[in-house]
Amino acid sequence: NPVPCDVRLLLDVMSSAMGLKRGVSIFALLCLCCFQQAILAKEEAAEAAVEGNAVANKAILASDEEAGEPAWEAGGYLIVVCWSASFLLVAIVGNCLHRFHVWFIPESLVAIAAGALIGIVGRSLPAIHFTDDIQAEGLVNAAILNLVLLPVIIFESGWAVRTRDFMTELGYILLFAVVGTVISMFVTAGLMLATGEQHGITDLRTVFTYATLISAVDPVATLATYSHLNVDPLLNILVFGEAVINDAVAIAIFRTLNAPTSEISAETVWKISADVLKLFFGSVGVGILLAGVYVLILRCGRMKDTPNLAILFIFVSCFLTFAFSERICGMSGIITVLFCGMMLRAYATPHLTKEGRLLTSFLLKQLASLADMAVFVFVGVALVFVGDSGLLFGLAVMGFCIVARALAILPLGLTTNCVKYVAGKSLPAERKHYLSPKHMFMMCHAGLRGGIALVLVLELGDWVDAEKHGTREMLRNATLVVILGFLLLCGGTTEITLKYLGVRMGKDVDSNELLYEHQHYGFFLRQLGVLNRRVVLPLLVGSHKGDTFMKGSIMEKILELEAKDEPLRDPSGAELPTRISSQVFTSQERADIHGLFGNVDPAAAGAGAIQAEDDGLACDCMREHSSS
Repeated sequence: NPVPCDVRLLLDVMSSAMGLKRGVSIFALLCLCCFQQAILAKEEAAEAAVEGNAVANKAILASDEEAGEPAWEAGGYLIVVCWSASFLLVAIVGNCLHRFHVWFIPESLVAIAAGALIGIVGRSLPAIHFTDDIQAEGLVNAAILNLVLLPVIIFESGWAVRTRDFMTELGYILLFAVVGTVISMFVTAGLMLATGEQHGITDLRTVFTYATLISAVDPVATLATYSHLNVDPLLNILVFGEAVINDAVAIAIFRTLNAPTSEISAETVWKISADVLKLFFGSVGVGILLAGVYVLILRCGRMKDTPNLAILFIFVSCFLTFAFSERICGMSGIITVLFCGMMLRAYATPHLTKEGRLLTSFLLKQLASLADMAVFVFVGVALVFVGDSGLLFGLAVMGFCIVARALAILPLGLTTNCVKYVAGKSLPAERKHYLSPKHMFMMCHAGLRGGIALVLVLELGDWVDAEKHGTREMLRNATLVVILGFLLLCGGTTEITLKYLGVRMGKDVDSNELLYEHQHYGFFLRQLGVLNRRVVLPLLVGSHKGDTFMKGSIMEKILELEAKDEPLRDPSGAELPTRISSQVFTSQERADIHGLFGNVDPAAAGAGAIQAEDDGLACDCMREHSSS
């Protein structure tokens, strides 16, 4: 066929520029054309596959609508089946791990495995649409994590934390959380830039943004082990406090760097510094203010008389606090909810009965455990989308994080000891609470990553791919490798490391032990104590007593199973549990019990009695049958 003029011109240029013969130039051009056609064919096949999935999904939805079924029902029910089955699976496996003392497999890892199973099943079911795309799945993760899961987790942490120990160590916690995060960010970014030729990420803004998000620690598995083993309160409070505030600092820096118009400059550095200061102090102020409003509502509304509504009021307040702080005030919902929970624990509990406090703590703890489980299930779902890109880079990032963590903890630990030496000269030796090498090593060991890092990496903007296409996918895969790797490396070895180092725990630690007594407080804490006694307590608590029970000591009656009925006995004459008679309680007490538990037999004593009656009836039948 005749060769077009532009092709002839291209062949002449190739021949003259490269010194190639006309035949070699034609062969090279043909190879280039074949390669281009292969790429186009691959793109067309991918587009056809996407269109095919869309057509299949539309066909499924159309068939559902023709069958008289709403479009959301098929996918919605399948999602509920998958998620509820995964939670039950985690509960069953977790129970086996506790029964057989399998310490090297954390429950978080089981939740990730269950999430991966959901992802595999979800991608094979066309009705579950969001699992076809990691970005869509990431949007779902971010929405549920920020709006539902994080408020419960952080609020329960604030409710359960030892407030006095937290306040006495707050300065050192801020040192590790703020300065430590900045050190980790710079060290990780420096190591990434130094190895840029190997992994191909050399853009300064991309490197620092990723180093920031990967510096957000999430030691859920470590803290769960600490609580289970009753670890040294100094180590526990430092790891907990640093993890919570570190997340807020990392999120603030990340959002500044990830903004579409952001650039690395001196102005950006000053902006980040101002944002972090404003974020911390503003969030603390908002949290304290909202907590004061909630306590006044509990006090003025006399909600102690309706314990079920008081408990629900405290629980739901965490969602309002988080959303109000993030959206209305532009602050950190994490720090706001943390301090709000601490304030409510201190000043709302006098407006609850003893039973109300017990039930509130139980409700918050169980819901927070469920939320923690859900976060790692989300990580497992995202794990299904991991490709080949970024796996080796993820292992390298693990090494970078270990080095960065050590270079942050060790100098800051020494600085903390110097400050404690100067500030605590008048304290007795047992109250100085220096950080030993064991404490510092365990703080380095607690540098796990979790759901925060995953959500942030999924929020990276399109600008990341400007330098090199596929960078976002590479960073996402690397983050999942880091989360899973640290969970295996550190989360599963916490208990054995504590025992090997000889850290105080178990019976050696009094659960009521405080790091400092009142007489050991510094000037700032003493002034806070004066303000608390003269202003805060009279305003928020007043004359309410915190040791009151529900009217009629309902819980005491329930637990003692007081009843007017004659006790049942089995065929051998042994006494069996009785039903709780409704005659034991007044009408108001019955209403309170039903509002809290849904029935007037929350101890399920009646179930045992019914079973006993059935067993007795069976025995009587057997006797009659044998006698006949």
